[in-house]
Amino acid sequence: MNAPLALHPHAVARRAPARLLAVGPHGLAALPAHTVVELVEHLVLLPVPGAPPYCDGLARWQGQWLPVVDLQRFIHGAGAGNAAAARYHLIVAYQMAPGAALQHGVLGLHAAPRETLASDEAYCALPTNSARWPAIAISCFAHEGQAVPVIDTARLFGQMHG
Repeated sequence: MNAPLALHPHAVARRAPARLLAVGPHGLAALPAHTVVELVEHLVLLPVPGAPPYCDGLARWQGQWLPVVDLQRFIHGAGAGNAAAARYHLIVAYQMAPGAALQHGVLGLHAAPRETLASDEAYCALPTNSARWPAIAISCFAHEGQAVPVIDTARLFGQMHG
């Protein structure tokens, strides 16, 4: 996890656009805005026998088969998922290494993402409700009194590869 930078007293705190995602009934996570490619409603999924419990299958998008991750089940375990099918599917981009080709994955969501601004001033510690946050979060900020981990999409989908 990255520590906040010490700011010069006259420096202006950096602010960056982020997309807030509901992770369960009371949890939030965020994605850097530059990783979000497209929001699709009711995407058709191909089930994959033997896939991890947090993988909802594969989705066809622009000629590619993309893994679909239920973020709530990934973070909180197999019993945490909503029984209803995700209404929204968020296509996200990631790069496994600098200079590598962009890859894509899908996050199944039960609510549309919301826009917000994350700032250095709102930095906080990761929530302790899941052992998975340190593996996929690059930072965390407070939003309306709640800790919001910022997800690195390469780390998240890298979990699918290994």
